[in-house]
Amino acid sequence: MQENISKPLVIITGASTGFGLETAKLFNSKGYPMLLISRNIETIYLKNNISFSNSIVKNVDISNFTDVQNAISQAESIYGKADLLVIMLGNIYSQPIEEWQTMINTNITGTMNCTNAVLKNMTERKHGTIINVSSICGRSGAPQHSIYSASKTFIDMVTEQVRQEVAKSNVRVMLLAPGISETNLLDSSQDMEAVNNLTNWRESLGDKVLLPIDIAQSIMYMYQLPQSLTIREFVIASTSQDK
Repeated sequence: MQENISKPLVIITGASTGFGLETAKLFNSKGYPMLLISRNIETIYLKNNISFSNSIVKNVDISNFTDVQNAISQAESIYGKADLLVIMLGNIYSQPIEEWQTMINTNITGTMNCTNAVLKNMTERKHGTIINVSSICGRSGAPQHSIYSASKTFIDMVTEQVRQEVAKSNVRVMLLAPGISETNLLDSSQDMEAVNNLTNWRESLGDKVLLPIDIAQSIMYMYQLPQSLTIREFVIASTSQDK
């Protein structure tokens, strides 16, 4: 049974921490019902006493299409069809072979699974928005992060390709590419050289990096534009970041 809520359903992946959590806070403050998914989100929210009204919080491995589809179907049965999908993915591991497949499954397979799970309904209704959060690394690369950068390049390209395919259906597909940011993505890396290099880069900028709220506000800005307008690519960075 659908609840009587005036605003449409927003789906946010990677919503357990960082960019995703901050985006969830912002959309919750504006009254949007939400489906918040991540691999371990339920445990993280419980541990940190995080909760939102009119929201479903669900552990989902986005590399598994059936799990993604089931979570979205559950949320849509309560809040109506999704109008916004925000895909935020992590894994900025360095290059150990055992970490490659996890990164590919998350950044590439996960992006396609989430997109496919909402796209049919959006095109049939001729309304909807998908925002993929990529990285400047997808354009210029990053030393010691070739697989990560390549996976972000894939997201950049697939965003544009899908945009072209659904443009005549009045569905917006947009790309947000942030520069160096305050993030916890290196917490799971075993490569201390990569961690130290990123830390040193941040310090060289005087720690003037993007904050999660900067990402969240950018997403809100993109979404709240009229449906007739699409920001195809939105590249943002700290003013002090020179590359």
